[in-house]
Amino acid sequence: MKEQINKWFKWREKKLRILIETLKYTKSNRIFYSIAAISDFFIDIFLSSITSIHVKSALGTIVDSYYRRLQNSSRKAVVRIPVFNYDMTFFVTDYEALEIVLPEFERPIAKYFDYISKKYGKGVFIDIGAHVGKYAIRMSRYGWDVVALEPHPVNYKLLCFNAKVNKCNIKALQLAAYSSRNVLRLYISNFSGRHSLVLRSNDYISVSTESIDGLLNSLGIQPYSIKFVKIDVEGATEEVLKGMLNLLRHAKPDIIIEIHPNEKKALEILKELGYKILPIYELGTLTNYYYCFQ
Repeated sequence: MKEQINKWFKWREKKLRILIETLKYTKSNRIFYSIAAISDFFIDIFLSSITSIHVKSALGTIVDSYYRRLQNSSRKAVVRIPVFNYDMTFFVTDYEALEIVLPEFERPIAKYFDYISKKYGKGVFIDIGAHVGKYAIRMSRYGWDVVALEPHPVNYKLLCFNAKVNKCNIKALQLAAYSSRNVLRLYISNFSGRHSLVLRSNDYISVSTESIDGLLNSLGIQPYSIKFVKIDVEGATEEVLKGMLNLLRHAKPDIIIEIHPNEKKALEILKELGYKILPIYELGTLTNYYYCFQ
């Protein structure tokens, strides 16, 4: 089973790279984009026959089903698929994580990380919703001090493992950022990057939450040392911002933030604090990213 999954990941990575290159040429043309999406669907079916894995849909639910069986933190087994991203190596558990860590994914957003690194040189970067560490490791490689929060036990284990593999000194915490210290339900998605405190599903686990202001105080980190924050918390953005108002008012760090369509109030909080909001556009993105700065 593991050998089949490894083969499926390998072929899917090749397929994904082809699709991304196709989308570069189709740009915003809806007709060509639709053709590319339909082609992607049939390529997935074709790949399922090559690898002898029954893919129930174009999303590869067999891999996600296998991943769900690994979500119990008491189980040590994790399917680790190495993905090479320039000079970084990542281990992932499901195909969504594979897509996320590829250099083509969120390329416009990654450019802002390069820009921030040049803008400030070095500083403290807080990665809220670090997943398996794509951006935390990137900033650590730039010489930044990194604090990474990831509440899901499997994602957290891989975050720590990836930091070790890439020889990065990252302060990784198995916590969810929120407006206050608490223990809340983390609703489990079929996809490793979509677990959420607010978007409900049938499955959930209990996780510890902490406000960013409270966390910085307990860690002894001065707010003014923080130059950059990434927030990707699947619908809980407003609560996260409420828990870091002291940091936002006084230190004014630059922010990369993912906003769901129903989270516009989060942007209003930043505007009231004097932030300028710059949308980051990427073809095919279902949610919106913004670069927020002073």
